[in-house]
Amino acid sequence: MNLARVQKGVRVRVQAGLHHGPDYLPPTGQSYLDAREPHEGSIGTIINKDEHNVIWVHFDDGVDAPFWFSELDELTSAQVPENTGWDEKPLAECQKEDADGVLDIEMEETMPEIHIADFVRRQTPESKFSHWLLSDEELLDRIRAGWDNGKQGYRDGVMLVPVDPEGFFTGIVTLQEGDKLSGAFVPRQRGESPRKSMTLDSGKGDVASRKPPAVTVEIVLYRDDVLAEDGDQTGHEWNVISVNANPVEGSVPMTPGTMMANHFHDDGGTQTGMSDEEFVEALREAYYFWKDKSFIG
Repeated sequence: MNLARVQKGVRVRVQAGLHHGPDYLPPTGQSYLDAREPHEGSIGTIINKDEHNVIWVHFDDGVDAPFWFSELDELTSAQVPENTGWDEKPLAECQKEDADGVLDIEMEETMPEIHIADFVRRQTPESKFSHWLLSDEELLDRIRAGWDNGKQGYRDGVMLVPVDPEGFFTGIVTLQEGDKLSGAFVPRQRGESPRKSMTLDSGKGDVASRKPPAVTVEIVLYRDDVLAEDGDQTGHEWNVISVNANPVEGSVPMTPGTMMANHFHDDGGTQTGMSDEEFVEALREAYYFWKDKSFIG
């Protein structure tokens, strides 16, 4: 059997349901989030292969849709043109030639590779941060279960994935007048410049026992090319950077200090790519949430 290769201009047909990479935009500029998925049997033309190994297909009904290479399991045509300039990639073996010369694509649900970054290891029961009672594999299973409900974060290459909050505890508390705060000037991790931080100093038992159960939990993941901007790449497709266990419904914005460190690309910060107007709006939201909140110290 011949080795099938997929390239620009090849006609394809969807044979089954598909799974989208949730934060990619088509080359045409159309937002995939607003587009409907192509139905089984839809026929289209491959128009692009981007730098993330995602193939884009423009379907005859006007929909542009992305497909991971790993989703293209079976191609059933031997009439695949020769390479015309892309970096071609073998996908499957030809099964049979379709009478109308269209490649049939058999799809199955696939998940991107997810890695728990070392940075998250600071989120222990004794820390001021959220913590959880799950094993690494149980945490990854929760992320996989919530993946399809994920959304893009503050920039391309940042994902926010909601997960079942059972077993998670939040380090965020609402301050009361007269509460005492303790400050420190320490790096978040070895090798970074120190930053100012403050925590609630209640002095009532150990930190873990004072963290309430989370109401909602959002997992923050960075794509590896985003981490590579600062030389922090891991070699894994997606990396868990933070587990945000929240005391309220919905998302909690990052702290104003973290947001500013990111936007101004301070040591350890990841550039936001926001305009000044977008940044001020995001900072306003963060300020109003965090003005009466603190982490437990």
